[in-house]
Amino acid sequence: MYDFQLLDRALSKVFHPNDPVVLDEEAFDNLIDPMLQKRTCKENVQAYLSSGSTSPRILAMLIYSAAGNQQLIDWVEEKGMPVRLLYSCMIFDGAAWVQLDAPIRAALAERIVTGGEKWDFDPAEFLQGVAPSNAFPGALDLLVKRLRAQGNVTQVYRHLPLETIALYLETQPSLFQPEIDALSDDIRALINPDYYFEDLTKCLIRQNMERTEAIAKVLGSKL
Repeated sequence: MYDFQLLDRALSKVFHPNDPVVLDEEAFDNLIDPMLQKRTCKENVQAYLSSGSTSPRILAMLIYSAAGNQQLIDWVEEKGMPVRLLYSCMIFDGAAWVQLDAPIRAALAERIVTGGEKWDFDPAEFLQGVAPSNAFPGALDLLVKRLRAQGNVTQVYRHLPLETIALYLETQPSLFQPEIDALSDDIRALINPDYYFEDLTKCLIRQNMERTEAIAKVLGSKL
């Protein structure tokens, strides 16, 4: 048994997936802060982040608490932890929390969007496998905002599958709102209301990628 599994079992006695306690910042901090002060807890968290395994409770402990946010920031900025370890967990280990739709705490969210180069990521590594049913609520939004702030929003449309873009347009259209607002009238005229999300996806691809790449992506999709 990995060490982090012992921590996961301990956390199961403290809170459960989709537990609204994480929405009460003070109450959740009171639960988590004493735990994260212990060296063994930190070691188990590190084991989880580097394992490639699953523990939605451990990541929730980190992204929904002030102490967890600070610990992650310290590990990335001071200790040199590869941020891909955190992003991978945020993108692929959130299925147990999608119903609650809890926001990631502000300190960590701000770093993900505007932090220095230590917070950069490879879009091809993370975006191709993203699914709303697996990502922690808000995780993809923060990564997209980072790329948009860097002037690299094209990477979002290049690497997210068309089917995934269409699904997010239906369930979370705000994710792509700046690009939706920027669509020209000529491109909007191509949208068939009967196939709105599929056509809107193709229009966003067309407007935000080089023409040859956009055609190849659309022709290679299932939409």
